[in-house]
Amino acid sequence: MTVPALLPAPPASPVAASYARLAEVFSYLRIEEHAPASSCREARGGSAGTLAAGGAELDAFLVWDDEQVLRDYGTRARPDVVASMGLHRYAWPACLLVTVPWFLHRRVPRLPARNVSFQRTLGRMAVRIEEFACLPGDPAAALPGARVVADEEALRAEVRSSLAEHFEAILDGFGSRMRRGRRALWGWRRTRSSRASGTSAPSSARSGGRGRSWSS
Repeated sequence: MTVPALLPAPPASPVAASYARLAEVFSYLRIEEHAPASSCREARGGSAGTLAAGGAELDAFLVWDDEQVLRDYGTRARPDVVASMGLHRYAWPACLLVTVPWFLHRRVPRLPARNVSFQRTLGRMAVRIEEFACLPGDPAAALPGARVVADEEALRAEVRSSLAEHFEAILDGFGSRMRRGRRALWGWRRTRSSRASGTSAPSSARSGGRGRSWSS
C-alpha cells in the first residue's frame, strides 16, 4: 500500500502547496500540519521545544547519531561531536519549513520551537502555524494569522527573524553538549539562516532527486 507523502492539511492553509512540493522532492520527510488550536504533540514524536531543556528528550534525539558513529567506525564519538551532528541534521529540515514557503509562494510561517514536533526515526515533522508574513496582493493575506509586510526585503527579514526565533531555544539545549560558546553558536545560526534563505529553498524546491536523509 502506498503511503501519501503529505497528510491532509487544515482548510485554507497558506503553506499546504509549498509543503506538498517539499514532500515531493524530500522523500525522507513527511509533514503534518495541525490547526492553530491543536497540539503538535499529536505527531507521536518529540516537541522541538523540549530539546531546549537539554535533558532526556535531547538524549533520545541524539541516540541516532551516537549509534551511527559506533556502527560506522567501531568507536563512540565525543558527546560534543554527537551533539554537533544532531544539531546539523535537525537544522536542515527545520530551515526548509520556513524557507520553502518563502521561496515558492512568498509566505513566511512563524514557527517557534513549541509549534514544531518531530519523529526522527520515521522522518516526520508536524507544525502548527499561528502566524505568517506575506506580501501585499497575496490572496493569503485574508487568512487568519496573516501579516502583510511592505516588500521583498521586508519578507527576507521575516525569514531571518523566524529562523532566529526557532533556533534560539534549540541552541540552548544543544549548546550544553557542545564545545562552543554562545557567540560561536549564534554565528552558526546566522550562517545557517543565510544559507537557508539563499540556497536551501531553491535547490530543494527545484530538485527532482530524493533529497537528503536526517541521517546524512
